[in-house]
Amino acid sequence: SFSDDGQSSETLDRPELTRMLGAIDAGEVTRLIVYSLDRLSRRLIHLHTLLDLFDRHGLELLVITDPHFGNSAANRLMTNIVASASEFQQALNRERMADRRAALKQRGKRVAGRIPFGYQADPVTKTLTPHPDQSVIVRDFFELASKGARPSDLASLANLNGWKNHKGETGKWTPRWIIQLLKNRTYLGEIRDADSTLPGEHPAIVKPAAFDAAQRQLSARRTRPARRRDHNAESDSSVANLLGRLYCGQCNRPMSTS
Repeated sequence: SFSDDGQSSETLDRPELTRMLGAIDAGEVTRLIVYSLDRLSRRLIHLHTLLDLFDRHGLELLVITDPHFGNSAANRLMTNIVASASEFQQALNRERMADRRAALKQRGKRVAGRIPFGYQADPVTKTLTPHPDQSVIVRDFFELASKGARPSDLASLANLNGWKNHKGETGKWTPRWIIQLLKNRTYLGEIRDADSTLPGEHPAIVKPAAFDAAQRQLSARRTRPARRRDHNAESDSSVANLLGRLYCGQCNRPMSTS
């Protein structure tokens, strides 16, 4: 048997379906029983691809919810109608969900996604509220970053102090993760909406002045030109400063670069 549990039938890229098609190509399957056609695929073009493959291999297809399914012209017409209706229903559901998410965002409500570090979600309303311990760490990060502390400095500080990250782990803070945290406008009480943000119903953790100052520091580091060093000149200068100052501990003679 082949069962893609938890996999969407909107795509043909499914492990068990791929295994089934391989078995059909190998001639190991001569009869296929499915509960309904939309379990094979919810997209009409994909369903036609599968049915054509079954025809080429002489595969007998039995549909539990449609005992009269066959290869006649009338049956193929009904198959197209059912598949088109299923695809239409899926598209309609997506549109309704998108409209509902947009309506929730306009009201400042969080829709879904991972809970940002510094917050906790109400189990019923899903509303974000400041985490008593994590929110303090977030404020400290922004305060230090606004004064010029680098993300690497903040990561080292968090690791040395044994602060737990969003997974509850210690010693796992990285500069990259700190940068993502410092750019997250959720801490201003906003929610993401495509490429912009909207006012959220959750309270802010960071004041706008601290957030803006941290962004200026991050931007300044990205645009700051890298300093070029003449390593040979530095090396020669260092050696020159040591000449006549270092002596061999065994022969008491001045040491040289050779």
